[in-house]
Amino acid sequence: MTHPTILRLPEWFGRPEQILLPLPAAEYLVQEVHRDWWHVVAKPTGQTVYTGLGPIELLAWQNENNYRVLRPTRFPE
Repeated sequence: MTHPTILRLPEWFGRPEQILLPLPAAEYLVQEVHRDWWHVVAKPTGQTVYTGLGPIELLAWQNENNYRVLRPTRFPE
């Protein structure tokens, strides 16, 4: 069984936003292209999954009770 990756986005008006992604976390390229501006691409297809404000986190499925949080590297100061 394949388990989704969760893309966690910044809160908007106090409400958290999450996007379920169908591929494992390792199949996404996550880049901060400018300060607080993020770009997420599915590696196999080149499809842009998200481009917008951050910070963002990828949550990678570990087991039925746990996700591992992957915090992408920030844009250099």
